Amino acid sequence: MLKEIIKKHQSSFHPIFIPELTNENTLVMDFSNSNAKLKSIDIEDTSKMTEYISNTIKANNCLYGYGGYLEDRDVYKRSPLFADGDQHRTIHLGVDVWTPADTPFYFPLDGKIHSFNNNETYGDYGPTIITEHVLDDTKFYLLFGHLSMDSIKNLKPGQPIKAGEQGGKVGNPEENGNWPPHIHFQVISNLMDKKGDFPGTASPGKFDEFKTICHDPEVFFFNA
Repeated sequence: MLKEIIKKHQSSFHPIFIPELTNENTLVMDFSNSNAKLKSIDIEDTSKMTEYISNTIKANNCLYGYGGYLEDRDVYKRSPLFADGDQHRTIHLGVDVWTPADTPFYFPLDGKIHSFNNNETYGDYGPTIITEHVLDDTKFYLLFGHLSMDSIKNLKPGQPIKAGEQGGKVGNPEENGNWPPHIHFQVISNLMDKKGDFPGTASPGKFDEFKTICHDPEVFFFNA
């Protein structure tokens, strides 16, 4: 199983952020529908969301906010992009790392650039990079979303990447799909022939399908 394969190689991974995320410097944040505090915030006002996130992280003496894998989030109802028939794609399939715009991030292991794109629709990823990797003869992909435009400026499909190589920077709301600064990070075992984009959320009706191919990314950040 992919999770076990990745876990076996965890000690060789380069941190995605420097300083790396630890239990001491990282606040696990709740953006699920059960968080009553979110009901007092206008989720369509990116500046208010940014202020809430930044103040909450600072109040807890942390550098990063983290979380969201398989959370059910009403926040995605802010954009028609997440409509899926009579449902919305509200279940988050990756994790978010909340940190200021222009913070560098780094590729955690060797591989190559699979594809990239600027997904410009309101509420989308903005600049996005998908990397391809092989461990123990098992292929998988990592998606980095909500990046700066410079992050995809000089990339080419198939371009080799090295563990520890800077992959780019966290984007600001004007370029990252109009979200508070953060990176959406997703581990994917089947890209379904997509390039430069892949669903970061699923509707409740498709949850079981996507859960089998979008794996918990915690192993890339903590000793899971």
